[in-house]
Amino acid sequence: MVNLKSTLEKMADELTCRLTDSALRNWIGQLSIGADDQLVVLNITLREVPVGHEKAASNGIEGGQEIIRLLIGTAEPDEVIESARLRCSGEPAKFARILFAAQNPVMPNEDL
Repeated sequence: MVNLKSTLEKMADELTCRLTDSALRNWIGQLSIGADDQLVVLNITLREVPVGHEKAASNGIEGGQEIIRLLIGTAEPDEVIESARLRCSGEPAKFARILFAAQNPVMPNEDL
């Protein structure tokens, strides 16, 4: 079981960089991310993406533990959302493409 709030807090600086370098850099609002019984809200501002616990935002992505695939970028966000059958509200895809872009993580051979 992954602690969603802790994971996103550790990613906050990187998420801020990704947002700052994007076409959505001037957007202000919230994006909720839920996994099982955990719900975290990214409070997006002009300068940062702080993490908090709040009620679901109008833009949201929810699912089970497979939400972690989205966070670490195992594939393009649209593909993960569809294949993992994540539930979306509002316009989460535009945020997911920027904040959780595919990173194509690879495990080094020494770790296999």
